Amino acid sequence: MRLRKHFAAALLALTALVGLAGHAAAQAPGVLVVTPGESVDAVPVRLTTEKGCPRPATGYMATMKGHGLDNVNVVATSDVGISFSESFEVHLAYTFKDFAADNNTTLQGKYDITLTCVDMFTQQAYGSFVATVDFPQQARYVAQGKSKGPQQHTKPAVPGMEEQSVPQQGGQPGLPGQPTQPGQAAPEAQPSPQDPDAAAQPAPASGDGTQPFLYLAGGVLALIAVAFAVSSFRKRAKAPSSESASE
Repeated sequence: MRLRKHFAAALLALTALVGLAGHAAAQAPGVLVVTPGESVDAVPVRLTTEKGCPRPATGYMATMKGHGLDNVNVVATSDVGISFSESFEVHLAYTFKDFAADNNTTLQGKYDITLTCVDMFTQQAYGSFVATVDFPQQARYVAQGKSKGPQQHTKPAVPGMEEQSVPQQGGQPGLPGQPTQPGQAAPEAQPSPQDPDAAAQPAPASGDGTQPFLYLAGGVLALIAVAFAVSSFRKRAKAPSSESASE
């Protein structure tokens, strides 16, 4: 009996340990990527989760903790852009410099930025993503480890919008592939270099296509008039001859 009781107790303890381990693994925070990964504290910052939020979360929020900042809210509770199946991107409400000024502190040392997936109604947490940023010198930060993202933003700020390409520099403004400086009017289009005589050729006058038709019509009318005149002359010439014969 004692052996059975000890075995049952050991089995229950093992089950509890496995359950706790599984729960801890499920609640382990994911990686939060900071972009730009290294820059000055006055640039806009984006946070990217390594995967989607677990359900039944309906939104997210983010806080920052370190010297002078005690879990300061850096992203208000929202569901904008949230994903439950893949990573998603969130913008900090302000720059690091702004948060420091609002809290009357100077950013120095390491800070943890935690994005938490929450139920927007109850604020119950259902998982989180963490990034660590270090401020080795005043007004400059470096994201640590896997949280260090690219130096430049790789996506447009507004989903669905493409980044505008930068026009080629140099040359005369207004020509294809070359920018027109602000305040300058675009010059008139120049003739193609493949046809140097194009500029010297006068533009055809309007109505040139109808002139041959008018000439032809005028000639026909002239012929009709001549024929009518000849016919009238012959009739008049025959009339006196007929009167003489009758006498």
